[in-house]
Amino acid sequence: MSEEFDEINNELSELIEKFENCLSSGEGCFFDSDELLEVIDYYFAIQETSKIKSSIDLALSLYPNEIDLIIRKAQFISQSKNPEEAISFLERYRMTNTEDSDLLFAIASLYSQ
Repeated sequence: MSEEFDEINNELSELIEKFENCLSSGEGCFFDSDELLEVIDYYFAIQETSKIKSSIDLALSLYPNEIDLIIRKAQFISQSKNPEEAISFLERYRMTNTEDSDLLFAIASLYSQ
């Protein structure tokens, strides 16, 4: 199990390094949406606000309709501004994604705040 954990940590480290190189070079980079979610979640975990914003901005520029990324942006808005603004942000997407349970759960979680 320790080897699996080390492998996961190595993969995440490589993703973070790739993302940070992309930021510093200003060159275009490609990540799949799952990789970007991992990067975003990492920056949330270490509370690196500027990099959370940068990673979310990149993610949504590549995948503007990916609900998990939209939810992460709402979480960021909620943390950095207020939950009401995050709710308004998500409500715009709810109109076109009325059946998405993750989106509905995220909205409900924000209302509870």
